[in-house]
Amino acid sequence: MSGTDCHIASFPAPVLCARAHLDTVHATYTLLVDESGSMRPLWPAVRRALLEFAAAIPDGDELDVRLFSDAPRSLIAPVPASDRARADWARRFAKLQTPSGQFTDLGKAANAALKEIRSAPPNRLQFIFFITDGEQSAAAASPFPDSWGGDWPTLAAEASTLISARPVSVVVLRLTKDADRSMLTRVFPGAIVTDAIGPEALRVWFARSARDVAVEKLRLLISRELAQRAYTVTGALTTDLRGTGSGGAHATLDRSVLTTVFVDSATGAFGDDGMITATSIAPVSAGASGVRLRLRMPSRAWYLPPVYARDSVIVTGVGQATLEPAVELSRIGIGSGSRMDSVSFVVTARASMVAVLTYYGILAALVVLVIAVIVRGKWALHHAYLDGHLTIETANGVPNSERVELTGKRKQSYTVTTSAGQPVVTFAAVSRRGKTIVSAIPSSGSLLLRGKPVSGSTQLTGTARIEHPDVIVHFFPT
Repeated sequence: MSGTDCHIASFPAPVLCARAHLDTVHATYTLLVDESGSMRPLWPAVRRALLEFAAAIPDGDELDVRLFSDAPRSLIAPVPASDRARADWARRFAKLQTPSGQFTDLGKAANAALKEIRSAPPNRLQFIFFITDGEQSAAAASPFPDSWGGDWPTLAAEASTLISARPVSVVVLRLTKDADRSMLTRVFPGAIVTDAIGPEALRVWFARSARDVAVEKLRLLISRELAQRAYTVTGALTTDLRGTGSGGAHATLDRSVLTTVFVDSATGAFGDDGMITATSIAPVSAGASGVRLRLRMPSRAWYLPPVYARDSVIVTGVGQATLEPAVELSRIGIGSGSRMDSVSFVVTARASMVAVLTYYGILAALVVLVIAVIVRGKWALHHAYLDGHLTIETANGVPNSERVELTGKRKQSYTVTTSAGQPVVTFAAVSRRGKTIVSAIPSSGSLLLRGKPVSGSTQLTGTARIEHPDVIVHFFPT
């Protein structure tokens, strides 16, 4: 099948058919054909219809034909269709003997169909056709009596479990107005009951069934596409200091059959608390699309760095979307109205240079400010006291027994006087940038410090000798 033609006459969804490549979906057709004696007058028409049906089966699909009266028997084992297989099927149909069975045990036929369903892969598309002209008529020993009971309820329960979980279609083809319509539909409640009374009606039905099978294949392909994301949106974002940014993106359609159009936008979570939104998501033919991305991180803490170098992040987003072509989808029973659909964002977020410089500039300023506050606080808490001791001598060199301890006295100043009580020098401690500075302040201008005249306050950086005409003072810091 080409990508532009469907090749199925009167197909209700030709555009979808052309896109779908239905030959990639294989199915199994199980035909259970009544061979009771009442089928004898219908047999030539049945044989011709089977020949036409088998000839139309696509390559790769399987045909399984079983005849039943009392018990089903295999006529054609399920093998993939090919030119060789179709030729073999035609020979077998041409040699079909005139039916002569005494019973029409629909229960055993239904049981054989369930075994086929059960043995097939779960995702295999299966079509079950019951072709009969009569009602349930079984031998006395059959577990399926002519009225509801026996193993019929068990069979119905198993059929309900199997068919609900698998892509199975069941058709009851009635060749006469007296054919069964109740027993098989109780086993398969979703079965399609169709009348094909007369040779021409039978032939037309088989011809139409090929189109119905193609519709089911298309529906299966569409259901698989709807189970996956619609687009992959790839883009890069430039964010500001708050983690908010925008940028262009490219959308790649991840579906080959459906066209998906987002009504407004698709939104997904980005990280723990951010949101990413894409707008104008539409099919892309070539080049960049008009998709716009926006990232918002409203709860991002002010002290966190901007998103400046995040590798590609894969995020799933959802939004309201519609499916196209709407008319063709409605023809095959699939709604195209607004529905929640998904996209995959592959996004790289990087902060602008302004945001990076602003953030780290503010951070550096805050660090400097904190250090300054700490230092200033340390200076403010520092108290200056005199530490060490003083030794006082008389000017004639006779040692004075006076020794003044300064350590532990918590004194900020101490004044040395002569024996007559006249002030000589004051030692004072002041705090400067968290350090204790000790200064000697003369009370008169006739002092020598280390042999040099002292006229004003002088900072002491170590041991000091201060000479006065009456006393000599030694300062020994700790």
